Amino acid sequence: MRLMALVLGCFALAACSSVDLAQEPIPPPDMSKLMPTLRGFGTQAHLAEPLEFSGPLEAPTNYLEHWMVCVRSAATPRKTFALLFQKDELKSSHMSATRDPCDSQTYGPVPAGEAVAPPVAPPPPPEKPRHHHHKQTAN
Repeated sequence: MRLMALVLGCFALAACSSVDLAQEPIPPPDMSKLMPTLRGFGTQAHLAEPLEFSGPLEAPTNYLEHWMVCVRSAATPRKTFALLFQKDELKSSHMSATRDPCDSQTYGPVPAGEAVAPPVAPPPPPEKPRHHHHKQTAN
């Protein structure tokens, strides 16, 4: 009787552990809906025209958002930004970092059209290094 209870217990545990907890994949954003946001972001971030974009790309796993679109100016010097989306909504943005896949992507032009100010402000420009003035002492 104990053997039967043990066997049934093992089957019950095995059945519980095989439950698939995977969630349905989150679809990528609709790029036709994002173009006005990309143009608006380019304006706010002071990116020179013409703009280029790449994506949508699956965001690295360390981000809360699931999708990333990379945006940059086609002019030089290039500043590349990573824009993070949840569905069709811009959630955050930052200058592209080495953990972002933006540098290895192929870019295409952002088509001309209406620009909509994104709900998330672009990151502030990096601070310029400050020069410290040291007093010279007489020896």
